[in-house]
Amino acid sequence: MSATMQVYFVTRTGHVLGAVSRAAGGPKAGQKAASQEDVAVRGVPTLITSEFLVPAKELSTLVQAANPNLLLQPLAFQVTAGDSEAQPLPLPVLTVSSVTLKVQEVTVDVGSKVTAEEKVWVLIAGGALTAPRIAAGAILKDEKSTTLPLETLAQVEHRVLVLVSRRQPFAAKLTAHP
Repeated sequence: MSATMQVYFVTRTGHVLGAVSRAAGGPKAGQKAASQEDVAVRGVPTLITSEFLVPAKELSTLVQAANPNLLLQPLAFQVTAGDSEAQPLPLPVLTVSSVTLKVQEVTVDVGSKVTAEEKVWVLIAGGALTAPRIAAGAILKDEKSTTLPLETLAQVEHRVLVLVSRRQPFAAKLTAHP
């Protein structure tokens, strides 16, 4: 049997957050399942903080053939509904233009109108929070942004991780404003 790896990805957007090598045996390649473990995310290019802890309930796993590039740069990969293994994010590189954090909402802007709906997932941590807050939604076709409701945040600095389908991860430290 050949070696495999277990890939952890955000269920909503398909962004890969990490991967671990597995010894031969165990589940067959191509099998997806809900994650049983939280995942610490490190290495986001715009990341100002050391890591984000993503709750298991937001994640899925995929067993696939070993891929050294995926181990080295997991954030450059995604898993879509029909994939039996993680694929590189598409080229040209697409990004998130801006994120605005208010005490009861977060706005994600990609800079230009999208040609198809793009799923959005936001994790907010730090500040006075004891557990991360998650917001999920979509940027609708022919729109360039979406505003997602949040439980009230303190007007302090938070760490924000934003994932939008087919786009590079975005992370920043932002202060929630009224």
